[in-house]
Amino acid sequence: GESVRSRLRISEVRNERAGRVVTCEGIILRSMSGEGWRPWLRLRSRFLFRGTFTDHSGTFSATERSFDMHVKDETVRQVLASKAWFSARRAPAGEAEMPPVGCTLRAKFRTVVEFNAAGRSKSVRIQGAATVVSSVEPPDVSSLGGVRPFEPLEETGDPPSDEWAWSLSFLSEDDGISAAFDAVSAFFERHAQPTAQEM
Repeated sequence: GESVRSRLRISEVRNERAGRVVTCEGIILRSMSGEGWRPWLRLRSRFLFRGTFTDHSGTFSATERSFDMHVKDETVRQVLASKAWFSARRAPAGEAEMPPVGCTLRAKFRTVVEFNAAGRSKSVRIQGAATVVSSVEPPDVSSLGGVRPFEPLEETGDPPSDEWAWSLSFLSEDDGISAAFDAVSAFFERHAQPTAQEM
């Protein structure tokens, strides 16, 4: 009983000196004997369309990121609660809407940066979700033993109703002075660790 699924998407369109570069990324997911879907093979291909392209409308870069963050104390909970882009979507009956102290929170989000000039971002849009993957000490990042496998949001949809879930939603637009800023990625890069599959 082996099953496979695949998906492919355009992850980047940029204007460069030699022409317009289009990047496609794909993934093949495999499930063995009814187990959860796991990444098996990742693909990345770039195509160059030679010419001079000065119109930056339609140019963008899209990335998917995944981080594990240990909620070690109340301070971490309060920091998360203070973020406008972090909001409760679901919590088990009778539980607080913020992650419980001692848990490991897994955040997965997609960032889309649109450009209005070469190397200058016009907007940053982020959509994603965070769930509790472990209620014990933080896992060793090199081996996520004991933590249930993470499955891409596109494949699994919402988490079961008895789990905590939070939405990650953020929009930053160019103010004409400085390029748009990605506050969500900056936060997790500073306070969390990439999940094992990201490394």
